[in-house]
Amino acid sequence: MKSINIKGKEYYEVHQRILEFHKLYKNGCIKTKILSNEDGVVLIKATVIPDMSNPERCFYGHASEWQEDTKSLVNATSHIENCETSAVGRALGMLGIGIDTGFASKDEIDIANRKQTMNSGLQCSKCKKKISFPISKYSKERYGKPLCMKCQKDEKPKGAPTEISKKEDVDNAVEQASKEVK
Repeated sequence: MKSINIKGKEYYEVHQRILEFHKLYKNGCIKTKILSNEDGVVLIKATVIPDMSNPERCFYGHASEWQEDTKSLVNATSHIENCETSAVGRALGMLGIGIDTGFASKDEIDIANRKQTMNSGLQCSKCKKKISFPISKYSKERYGKPLCMKCQKDEKPKGAPTEISKKEDVDNAVEQASKEVK
């Protein structure tokens, strides 16, 4: 079976695992079933039966994929196919095919590597605490700068009204707001 090297570890792509399965188990079968497909999220179950004369000996793999997953370019057009491939890869892994160095799919490894890269070096602009990419992205959109959850509580969102202390400022703000509504 051919492998590829990912960060120093050999990985067996699912198509290689499928070829190996059919070579080893001439009377075998791989089945897939969509368990749910709602709101762009699909859940698939794969069943691998090494010997159809003994179907009770079977191995399962499950996977789910989200069509709008921004970390996967494949899912935008092929989330069902991607999910099926992942489920089959996991089922073959349960049988012991292609898991010499791990159980994750290539896509799972790629996503984890991207998350690591995206998260490295991100920090809160106030307290310098390390923050994740999603928190940094959210706070940049809402506050205009990367902030940890704690510092976000003390910050006002971009475009939020400032405090009005004098009655005349209140009257001016009301007058301005009514003009904008008209």
